Amino acid sequence: MAHILILTVSFPEIPLENIEAKLDNALDWIRYAPGCWLIYTEHSAHRWYGQLFELPELAGSLIFLAKVELADHSGRLSPEAWDWITKTQREESSASVPDEQTVGAM
Repeated sequence: MAHILILTVSFPEIPLENIEAKLDNALDWIRYAPGCWLIYTEHSAHRWYGQLFELPELAGSLIFLAKVELADHSGRLSPEAWDWITKTQREESSASVPDEQTVGAM
């Protein structure tokens, strides 16, 4: 089941393209602040860490990934980030509700 992960990376000089090329393997993602991304994915934080760990530029960086539960959230973000969160929450909700064909097949 798809869920949202938060990724934070401390990097002094790493090109964002290298990280974001890896993130393109997710269902969706958004960079909402320098070194901070939300990732909509079906994979675990552990698996993503393994993918990012492969980047030699991240060798000296601190990396943190965690599943995010957006049932209770607040903050100051760009309108684009709030739109992404709203859209992703809708996708999560619709993915968790079985359609009639699935219910009939049970």
